[in-house]
Amino acid sequence: MTNKWNEGCISLQDAMVVNEIMSKSNLRVRIVECLHKRNTEEDKLIYQTYKKASYYISLSKKLGLLDANCRPTSDGLQLAAVNSNFYVLNTDEKKLILSYLLEVNPDLMIALIITQSEVEQGKYPSHLSLIFQKSQGKNFDKGYIRSFKHNYLPVMTSWFSQLNITKKKGGLKKEWEIFMQSYPTYYSKYKEQLSAYKGFKEGVLKQELAKKKRYKKFTDIYNSLYKQGQADLGFVNLYDIMSKMRMGYERFSKFINDFYTENRKKVIILFSNTVSSIDKRPRFRIGDKIVLKIKLIKMIDYEVGDTLGEFNA
Repeated sequence: MTNKWNEGCISLQDAMVVNEIMSKSNLRVRIVECLHKRNTEEDKLIYQTYKKASYYISLSKKLGLLDANCRPTSDGLQLAAVNSNFYVLNTDEKKLILSYLLEVNPDLMIALIITQSEVEQGKYPSHLSLIFQKSQGKNFDKGYIRSFKHNYLPVMTSWFSQLNITKKKGGLKKEWEIFMQSYPTYYSKYKEQLSAYKGFKEGVLKQELAKKKRYKKFTDIYNSLYKQGQADLGFVNLYDIMSKMRMGYERFSKFINDFYTENRKKVIILFSNTVSSIDKRPRFRIGDKIVLKIKLIKMIDYEVGDTLGEFNA
């Protein structure tokens, strides 16, 4: 039986195979063995099934659907009672699930609701909800950002896609906005974020997208000049880059200082003031350095939102 959700659920066939294996083994010992070493296809199947089951058990506990002993809570029983189809969520299920998600983290869930449609359309980066929250004063450590972007975000995005409660232009569909009004605290947060989001797109987001474009142009020009042999021991003249970017001295000086300040922790950036012939043009001041050439090592693409904090962690 194929897994129609394709969301990490355990297929019926795999469950039956693993159940048969476990009926002939010591459950705890067999799982511990597979967690440490997986030599056979059977070991891998047990491990994968265990990880998938653990994920959904942990998720159910966080949403308050299971207690510490993995027994259904009143909320869990209520959700099970309204279930009618394993692969399709009905309206009652959606309402319960949305209310559970809002209880866990209302600010994040509302940010995901507001940004969902435009992210799915490919207009903006997938972690837009995180950028939006940071612009509103939310602080996250590097570990959370890394975990959120690579683990939680894809899952949460899929949740809201399956709930299908947002409009193409962003925000909740009318029937779901009416539903949220029955939760005054959450609805107030929703209206506040929706209003702030418009200003965010015209301000912070617009600036970030423009900066990403400029940084890409800068690194593309650097690479092009380097490959054309217009470099001295790997150092490219900043005036050559400035000319290609069609910027004046003052504007480019500010740009290269911003580039260095915002990227020095992610990219090895070296500078030089050594020339093989007399060059009387003004040098560039980068921090306390007077320089004429630049060398980039181990470049990482600029991540939209990095100005607000470490998104490339």
